[in-house]
Amino acid sequence: MENNIEELRGILFEAIRGVKEGTLDLEKAKVIEGLSQTIINSAKVEVDYLRVTEGVGGTSFMVEGRDKEQTPNSYLHVAGVGKKHAIR
Repeated sequence: MENNIEELRGILFEAIRGVKEGTLDLEKAKVIEGLSQTIINSAKVEVDYLRVTEGVGGTSFMVEGRDKEQTPNSYLHVAGVGKKHAIR
């Protein structure tokens, strides 16, 4: 378990498939949706933090790529702020 945005997306898509196929009941799907929304709201706070601090400190939740070195500017790019040419 890596606890990042990619894993969350995977869980949500798996839940959607489960609901569509009838293998996940609606009550469990609602719990997953509620917990996911809490995580998404937390990520929004991280994006605001990145904007204010110009990426100093970074974030482990939203990563650009596993095999790339993460720099403050790359976090800003992932968060949609900063200069795109700063990515290596």
